[in-house]
Amino acid sequence: MWNSNRVRPANAIAKDDKLKTGLEGNYYHKLDFKEIKKNFNTDFDIGLNTIVAEKLLEKNGKNQIKSSSSALYWKLLANFFAGFMALLWGACVLSVLLYRPLAKDPYDLSSLIQAIVFLIIIIISGILTSSQDYSTLKAMKSFQNLGATKASVLRDGKKMKISSADIVVGDILFLKNGHRVAADCRLIEADNLKLDKSMLTGESDPINATTEKIAANDRTPYVESPNIAFMTSLIISGKGKGVVVATGDKTLINAISKMTESKNTNKTTILQREINRFSKIMLIAAFFT
Repeated sequence: MWNSNRVRPANAIAKDDKLKTGLEGNYYHKLDFKEIKKNFNTDFDIGLNTIVAEKLLEKNGKNQIKSSSSALYWKLLANFFAGFMALLWGACVLSVLLYRPLAKDPYDLSSLIQAIVFLIIIIISGILTSSQDYSTLKAMKSFQNLGATKASVLRDGKKMKISSADIVVGDILFLKNGHRVAADCRLIEADNLKLDKSMLTGESDPINATTEKIAANDRTPYVESPNIAFMTSLIISGKGKGVVVATGDKTLINAISKMTESKNTNKTTILQREINRFSKIMLIAAFFT
């Protein structure tokens, strides 16, 4: 059984601490082959039955890197018109009306100046918030572009090529040099297999893959286990096979994708906070003038 006392990179620790509680199957690296077969009701020499695979696909959904890009497009628009921005637009329109045609003094430009200030605040605040959302959108797109489009699996005792979106848990996935891993899988064969997990774990050096289970008392995290190949990981050399243990939303890359989106969405810069503070002061001032 594989055991390790190596020092983990700080960024890998940070990611693992945040992700490990949200990942299903984070104990599969500590199961032996017999337990893996039992967990996924699969056969290493035959693979899944096609009918069973179709039912699992219907039950669990497509094996795809999810992205809420369509919602983010709407959010980009909402950054200029929704929520607090709607109040600013209301104050801006009211200020214009107080200048013309409701002005008591036609030469008083204070209301017009207020309207211009509100408009500037709306534009600057909207651009700042949208720039963060656009960065998130680009990150989501980059995650999607990393996914494999086709994959070779073993079903009904035959090797076949299918769309990576149709992979299901329990599938026997073939791994080949130069390809990306199409789903999270527990390795059952590794012939000089080396994996690049740098994007997922922060480890710059390729991982020498192994099929041996991790010892029960070994504290090696699931995301750094050498017997697990994660979706989008690049196969640097060699070949192998793995039993798919997670697809779609349950994969590590999807967990990271969600974290990236959540982190960027909730992030507020110092400048944005100051602009929001100034906006509230302006609204209060406009109300009492």
